Amino acid sequence: MNHKTVCLLGCSKQKAPNQTTAENLYQGVYFKKALEYAKHKNGDILVLSAKHYVLKLSDIVAPYDLTLIKMSSKECREWATIVRKQLMEKGYNLQKDYFVFLTGKNYYQNLVPYMTNYEIVGEGKSIGQKLHELDKLNNQFKQ
Repeated sequence: MNHKTVCLLGCSKQKAPNQTTAENLYQGVYFKKALEYAKHKNGDILVLSAKHYVLKLSDIVAPYDLTLIKMSSKECREWATIVRKQLMEKGYNLQKDYFVFLTGKNYYQNLVPYMTNYEIVGEGKSIGQKLHELDKLNNQFKQ
């Protein structure tokens, strides 16, 4: 069985004003830099959405205002349970596939205990430090 690389991007507060693809809906600087990086990883790219759970870049989504940051720890655990279920329904193996998290802590903390192979880009760093790290990683692909 082939193991997949799966980049998981966090949704962003800043969104396009109208319904569009998930790839174009999220307008945040971090999302755009994370997407650029994910496209170089030669794997699948999914968006973790506070409202819609797991989205493909091609999924059509309307703007919304919901974030895990404002949810209780119980709600975040329930959200993660649905995300895990959706990942498995989409054919991903939480023990064998390799997951690259390009998200904030709220989006990965209740998922990684169920995964064997994962990486958290910029773990423990501020958003500014994460942006700087993504710039450095993206620049490597441009040379």
